[in-house]
Amino acid sequence: MGKKLLDNRISKTVAPDALSKVRQAMQLLDEALGEEISITAEDYKALRKIADKLKRVTDDVYDIAKENTDFIEEPVTLAEIQKDKTFYEFCDDVFALLKAFILRLEKEQNVAGAEYYNALCIYEDDVSRKAAKGNAKAQNVKAQLDAVDRNQGGGSSKRGGDSDSKK
Repeated sequence: MGKKLLDNRISKTVAPDALSKVRQAMQLLDEALGEEISITAEDYKALRKIADKLKRVTDDVYDIAKENTDFIEEPVTLAEIQKDKTFYEFCDDVFALLKAFILRLEKEQNVAGAEYYNALCIYEDDVSRKAAKGNAKAQNVKAQLDAVDRNQGGGSSKRGGDSDSKK
């Protein structure tokens, strides 16, 4: 007996315009962020990034600063601090939404990939079994399958798309 077929957890049809719609949505997200800032890789690397704990501390200091603005000196202004805080929190919210979407996308891609791979492993087992019983067409198909480079790490032009292969 060959490999067991995985439960068909995913069976989705992609609309012809789906990728175009995703690109449009990405364009809208890009527009929502506004003009991209210009910062060198070196300057970016040197920035102090805010994680959860530092964000809470920064919020506490912000609350004190907005009640005691007489200690805010140029070039720092409360208005600029508020803009940075608001934009940071906007980005944080967008990032959370995108992260949830990316996790779903990755999960569904992995399930589809596993089912795709598993189904073709079963196909190969079925071909091998029929070839072993003397089926000439199965023997021809098995020879094509045996020629597939299993160490290439990507798609093969030999499987189904090689112009030299006989159909």
